[in-house]
Amino acid sequence: MGVILRHFWRYFMRMRRPLLWRGLLLFLFASQSCCQARAAVEPAGQVRQSVDPVHSGKRVQKAKTDAASYIFRYYNSSLSMDKANEYARYVMEASSRFSVDPALITAIIVKESRVKVNARSKYAVGLMQVYWKLHRNTIMAQFPHIRTEKILMEPRNNIMVGTWIFSRYMAHCKGNVTKALRRYLGSQANRYVALVTKYRGHYTERVLLNLQHASKRAVS
Repeated sequence: MGVILRHFWRYFMRMRRPLLWRGLLLFLFASQSCCQARAAVEPAGQVRQSVDPVHSGKRVQKAKTDAASYIFRYYNSSLSMDKANEYARYVMEASSRFSVDPALITAIIVKESRVKVNARSKYAVGLMQVYWKLHRNTIMAQFPHIRTEKILMEPRNNIMVGTWIFSRYMAHCKGNVTKALRRYLGSQANRYVALVTKYRGHYTERVLLNLQHASKRAVS
């Protein structure tokens, strides 16, 4: 094939044809050279694989879930692996249901309660420190099965409600995370925002690390 192309090249270059023909031939040779160069730099024996969106999506989902579990145990060493995994699954469920970044949900849980299910402050309760008295009516309207503060403190319920409340603040603030976090806290405290941002970054780093490990296992 290369010999034939070279003959055509000599023929057309000798002919006084429009420049279009010469440009076309130059393009063909350039394309062939690019293909050869790409083949030269690819590792020997490597087979190109098409991207499987299903498997890729599952891998990312697992990386995010495992990252949440890791972060929970990192900031609360007394938390069992089973509980950390359980809370992580609730985070992913809430993230999907209310379209909130799981990194933010995880970070808020760490900041609000240090991942302690029975955490209680003056007004707020649970993993995400939800203000029951303030939000009681809207909570019962959105989650009819949550009728008492005790029920609200159950891990799944608390994460669902806390994420839902935060999603409303995000909508009200037009996606401005800093403003939404301040509304969730109920004050303008910059330190709160800074710490949530820090924990969010820690989560994101862990997701990337999990994906790197998964990629290495996939090719080994």
